[in-house]
Amino acid sequence: MGNSQSQSSSIPMPNFNENEYQKLKSIIGNAEQTHMNDFIPVSTELIKEKLPYLTERFRLTFINLAKEEEKLLNIKYKNIKKSKKKALEKSLSAVSLNFETKNEILSRSTLLKIVESLCKQTDDENKIKQRFIQLYASTFSNEKEQINEEDKIDASTFIKELASTALTYYIAAVPKIKTVEEDGVEKEVIKEGPEPKFIEASERFVNFVIRDIKKVSHKDDLSKPVTFDDNNEDEETTKVNEPVILSWEELVSNSLSSSIFNLLWKISFTSSFITTNEFKARNIKDYRLKSMTKPRLNPNKSRLLKPEDLFIIDLSIPSFHVNEEWNQLYDDSTSGQNWTVFSNCIEDQGSTIVIVRDKENNIFGGFASNEWDHKPKFYGDNRSFLFTLRPEINIYKATNINDHYQYFNDKSQSLPNGLGMGGQFDYFGFFISSDFENGHSKGISTTYNNPSLSSQSEFKLDAIEVWLVKEKERDDRLIDDKKLKQQGTVLNRMEDMTFLEMSGVKMYTKDIKKQPNADDEYWKESEFESNY
Repeated sequence: MGNSQSQSSSIPMPNFNENEYQKLKSIIGNAEQTHMNDFIPVSTELIKEKLPYLTERFRLTFINLAKEEEKLLNIKYKNIKKSKKKALEKSLSAVSLNFETKNEILSRSTLLKIVESLCKQTDDENKIKQRFIQLYASTFSNEKEQINEEDKIDASTFIKELASTALTYYIAAVPKIKTVEEDGVEKEVIKEGPEPKFIEASERFVNFVIRDIKKVSHKDDLSKPVTFDDNNEDEETTKVNEPVILSWEELVSNSLSSSIFNLLWKISFTSSFITTNEFKARNIKDYRLKSMTKPRLNPNKSRLLKPEDLFIIDLSIPSFHVNEEWNQLYDDSTSGQNWTVFSNCIEDQGSTIVIVRDKENNIFGGFASNEWDHKPKFYGDNRSFLFTLRPEINIYKATNINDHYQYFNDKSQSLPNGLGMGGQFDYFGFFISSDFENGHSKGISTTYNNPSLSSQSEFKLDAIEVWLVKEKERDDRLIDDKKLKQQGTVLNRMEDMTFLEMSGVKMYTKDIKKQPNADDEYWKESEFESNY
């Protein structure tokens, strides 16, 4: 950079592919640039306008980082040659700016280098990302001042702003590829969804991220066996979502070693700078596999899951079970509070998420990696886990101490009747009784190392939802009794009705048209799901 040709050879042009470069051009200009020494001016005000979901403090920190980089590379307006000054004036004129305005000018090559470092894993080994956090702290931090708690800007504020941007992009409607005919020729067009609503991350979500960072900083060994106190079984504790304190030093040193912080960072910056709608639409399977965009919910609503809850559970699900769509199998508000209906809805479907709200407004549940199958014994595998969502977020993975992952039984006089996960008979880590009114969570469960998921070891059911994450793989050559039941009688199967008509049997019911379901019509006609 600067006036030295030898210096430019040691600073290669950033490496962006055509898809990534497409969005970058809309943010920092469409100029041809083959050399880092080329000074092509970009207005800071225009950059801010192109980054609507980065918070104001993040946008200013990005610009300050670019300014600092320009000083390090000795690119200053006073050192630009006359020919480049003319190019600068022409560029400013094109965007209706002039030297009298307060617009600041940055070098396009510097911006490309900064964007590459923020969005990709570069040789700098996260130095630019760490410098971004340091600049944010030095510019805005006021945690040592005597001010109101809500006005304090500390490490948790940084995480909240990062998480809010990431969740906004994560929850946005995914663009779709449509084939249309134009002048007799079929071509693909990208149908973009509505602009997402900005989502503000909650304190419980921020605390979850901070706890994950602190695990890295303290190097906690989570594989150690569980130890027990004699009073654990009867202990009744009230959970309080107390704030977790994280210093700026811990954030700079350890945050990028946290998988959840890294994912939030990646979603925020790549979505802001380099991910185009077309690229996202064409690579949706890869995006889902990396949990960078939410699954399509059918129906697109949940009484118990907020966007951040969906993100945490989705991130925790093993890649084998990651799917593009989650279908709701059961919701007590529409299906009724009945064990038989509940059991029939969830049995033999596939991997599921069971979410419960109790009468104390605690929300918790579990991910079951195996289908629910009536058995008088435990079964399943260690990909299952338990979780709490409110009042605080926690994920409890399998410890591999025992194999008591799932339990589903309602036909026994000597064994518990209900749905359970973890622990022992009558001392489950999570249990819903077949009376469909009561449940218990008696910590600590050796299976998942979880304390009581509710504020009390025994709880009363208030609401329950079950989501099918990945449908069970079935052999089409085998007769599936459950599937036959779902298909209904002969009168529901067109191929059977046609065969009977060929045999001379008149099928009068065939002429009776089924009235469309309003929800079916909605999903058929709507281009996009609404912002969840």
